[in-house]
Amino acid sequence: MLLMGIGYAVSCSNCRFSQHFTVGVGMMYSSLDQVINLLHYTRRPKVLEILKNHDVHETDYEHRIFECPNCEKLRGAFWAKIVYDNDQTYETEFICRDCNKRMEPVLEPKQLRGNRCPICGERRLNVTEDMLWD
Repeated sequence: MLLMGIGYAVSCSNCRFSQHFTVGVGMMYSSLDQVINLLHYTRRPKVLEILKNHDVHETDYEHRIFECPNCEKLRGAFWAKIVYDNDQTYETEFICRDCNKRMEPVLEPKQLRGNRCPICGERRLNVTEDMLWD
């Protein structure tokens, strides 16, 4: 796991839409236990229960950008995946607040360039890396 996060500025060249996202992990992210507080409070009990009471094989976690495949709204969130016991998997999912569809991870933020703006609907999104963080 690369221990350096990247910040992205996503904006529309047609309207005033602008949003900043952090992606990745920082140096203090040595284990999921260390960053459990970054998960939504409703998800923490389940994750803690798995970490404490099950045979955990693998964990993966990071800040990600999510996009709704229906209305193209964007959301930054802390994502986690745990593989435990006999290949059971727990993974955080995110639902679009506008249309209730499951949001999909944006694995390469620069691919948002030219996507539909969540405000004006024009395909005029710009994406720039604007910081490194750890």
